[in-house]
Amino acid sequence: MADPRALIGWVRRATLLAVVGGVLYAVSRFELLEMPEDRCSPLLAIAPGTTLVVDLRAKVVEVGDVVFHEGDGGELWVGRVEALRAGGLWIVTDAPSCPVADSRTLGEVAPERLRGRVVFGGSW
Repeated sequence: MADPRALIGWVRRATLLAVVGGVLYAVSRFELLEMPEDRCSPLLAIAPGTTLVVDLRAKVVEVGDVVFHEGDGGELWVGRVEALRAGGLWIVTDAPSCPVADSRTLGEVAPERLRGRVVFGGSW
């Protein structure tokens, strides 16, 4: 029978390897973004200064998801997916005190312009 101490050593190494792999995966896929505190937020659900966890490789988005998308000039916009259409995503904002460009002015957003989907937001 194998020595239990040797088995524990292998389990510790395997656990460490799994943790390091998980951290590398998370760092390559997700990014922390902070909404500027000195500006308004185009979405009522996201207060200025909120830290967002953004999935940079989101392949599927659904109605209601908060997403970042690239504008024609390379600027980054945030909005909520209101509808999935054949030509792209219909992305809107809902804060009347913070008017920014959305699908009402830009039209449908092509899926390849999607830069990330917000997974979680919080202030800490």
